Amino acid sequence: MDLGGTSFDVSLVKGGEVSFTTAGEVGGYATAFPVLDIRTVGAGGGSIAWVDDGGVLHVGPQSAGAAPGPICYGRGGEAPTVTDADLVLGYLGVEDFLGGEFPLKLDGALKGIQERIAKPLGVDVVAAAEGIHRIVNGTMADAIRLVSIAQGYDPRQSTLVVAGGAGAVHAAAIAAELGIRSLLVPREASVFCAAGMLLSDLRHDYVRTFSGELSTISRKKVEELYEEMAAEALRTLAEEGMERKHALLSYAVDLKYVGQFHEVTIPFPSLSENFTPLQESFDAQHRKLYGYNLPGQPVEALHWRLTVIGRTERPQFARVASATTAKSVRKKIRNVIFDGRKVATDVYEGSRLNSGARIEGPAIIEEPTTTIVIPPECCLAVNEFGDYELSL
Repeated sequence: MDLGGTSFDVSLVKGGEVSFTTAGEVGGYATAFPVLDIRTVGAGGGSIAWVDDGGVLHVGPQSAGAAPGPICYGRGGEAPTVTDADLVLGYLGVEDFLGGEFPLKLDGALKGIQERIAKPLGVDVVAAAEGIHRIVNGTMADAIRLVSIAQGYDPRQSTLVVAGGAGAVHAAAIAAELGIRSLLVPREASVFCAAGMLLSDLRHDYVRTFSGELSTISRKKVEELYEEMAAEALRTLAEEGMERKHALLSYAVDLKYVGQFHEVTIPFPSLSENFTPLQESFDAQHRKLYGYNLPGQPVEALHWRLTVIGRTERPQFARVASATTAKSVRKKIRNVIFDGRKVATDVYEGSRLNSGARIEGPAIIEEPTTTIVIPPECCLAVNEFGDYELSL
């Protein structure tokens, strides 16, 4: 998950492989080419909280953005946002934001939430801030359900990898709602996705349409299509300076039951003696996705796909050997709201926490560009790479 100022983005990594889809959209227009299966909802630190004419609280999709931004930025914003609520609840520190270089305006956040949210709802300002926090967390949890449960995967069996400047403020609450017990927060969470763009492999996708029943389709024709796509793929990588030994080819085909509309993309390592394994894989995946399959029903192939990946050089991440006791880097104690209760909470300076440090919640870890909220009955440990691991 990646939570920034305006949006929440989430994708599922299965068995070490990222998820792709051929049913994406750009600007409302459907696309048929493979793209990363990333779901985005209008939820972020700048998402505006508002009460409709029926007295119902909403959060987003409108956003205050970076300019003017949340009220607490002091840049002219007047609409209460998720960041304002996080400040009122004590998750963010007035004097600690951006490593202390950007003090926040608590009075402004309190006034905005009181006038626009608490007063119309007839509740106090803390309850209103909690409502904002819970609603936006529910919106983000629903987005995670779309890439997991809706595709036949149980999020409780996953680790939630938390990115974005605002991600770790909300991650533990989102995980608790979904039953996720393990979270990973990279030390540089705020630039995690940007770093991924710079370090990613080169990838090109190719597709040829050749339809027919899988049991009777011409194997020779399929081989010719793959030879053609492979040659084009390797030429493209060569033009990009990638050697053949660093190229990895993989294959897939779009299959559907004859007479049905929706096809399922089935990957396979290479062409075998026959297509029987493809049909078996399709039956199994169809059952996983839709809850049933039709063994023995004719299967039709539509599109034959080839993906080439050029492996780029990976940096060597250093392990952090020294251990630091959490007590030695505690900065202060701050009152924080957890489940409607004001709790005296230890606040730690994350930049001084090294490998081996363990902290029991409730606690707050402050990095210059992100904040980690550790609720009660949650434990945080710093792993050998200096990243944060949370256990619920």
